[in-house]
Amino acid sequence: MALRSEKNWGQAVEELHGQHGLTVTAACDLLGHSRQAFYKKTDKAEQLTREIRILDAVREIHEIDPGIGGVCPVDSNTSVQK
Repeated sequence: MALRSEKNWGQAVEELHGQHGLTVTAACDLLGHSRQAFYKKTDKAEQLTREIRILDAVREIHEIDPGIGGVCPVDSNTSVQK
């Protein structure tokens, strides 16, 4: 396993843990990061994945019915047209 960049260390921890049986703590120590940093990085990635899924669902719904899930057009007399 070659660690090409600093950004890949989370994936390396997952591989060392899942495929090679190291604990998350031992894998993080080996790569010079804390276990807390690994889980923080993992939480951010999971949050981003959830947000992407939500945005994809909104886009899909908006394609079916453009009046749903999109931005309401602004009317010159009011701030938002309903």
